[in-house]
Amino acid sequence: MQRISGKITLLILLCLTAVGEGCIRIDTPPQMSITVLDAEEQPVSGAVVGLFDSREAWSNREYPVQVWKATDVSGEVIFASLKEQLYYIYVRKDLADNSGDMISTTNKLLANQRYKVVIHIY
Repeated sequence: MQRISGKITLLILLCLTAVGEGCIRIDTPPQMSITVLDAEEQPVSGAVVGLFDSREAWSNREYPVQVWKATDVSGEVIFASLKEQLYYIYVRKDLADNSGDMISTTNKLLANQRYKVVIHIY
């Protein structure tokens, strides 16, 4: 009887180990979804969006952290695989932009999060 009980205990431990391995958490880099709207709250398709890691880079429109992206028909663009830091966002479509209103994330982005930002351009 003791031999069977030992085998059952071993089997339970092996099962718990296998289940535990399936529960390992893997962090994913932060993402940011940016929606661009016009003065009438309508989505702006084809606006170019850049993310910058400093005010200076934002002001000069130099060295974005990823390539510039264009919004889709719903006015949205998604930046994935971001670092955990603050970002400054610049948006432009024709003569409208947000150069008079510097927009940044209020806190450092965190892993396993998708941030949503809405920006109006006039």
